Amino acid sequence: MSDLFVDRLGNIVIADGVARLDFLRLNEIDAEKKQARMAPSVRLAIPVSGLVQAIEMLDKVRGGTTAAGAGQAPIHLSRSRFHQQFRTDRWPGRPFRRV
Repeated sequence: MSDLFVDRLGNIVIADGVARLDFLRLNEIDAEKKQARMAPSVRLAIPVSGLVQAIEMLDKVRGGTTAAGAGQAPIHLSRSRFHQQFRTDRWPGRPFRRV
């Protein structure tokens, strides 16, 4: 698995049971106008049921981060069998807080 960094979510389109999420990356900064220009980075296509599950997980993360405050260990959510069997919060140097 590879990681992909995006700066923000740009647009969401739902059609035929599939949600398409367009993510943006920072392209350039106009110092004079103090504005950032964003450019398309990647489009994620996910079934609507998967999007609903993702939103539920993000709600838990939002609740955990506002309750815990800044400076806490990262929150790790997973529904996969792998993560339940080989939880990364057991490994030294990788502190994860379960929600």
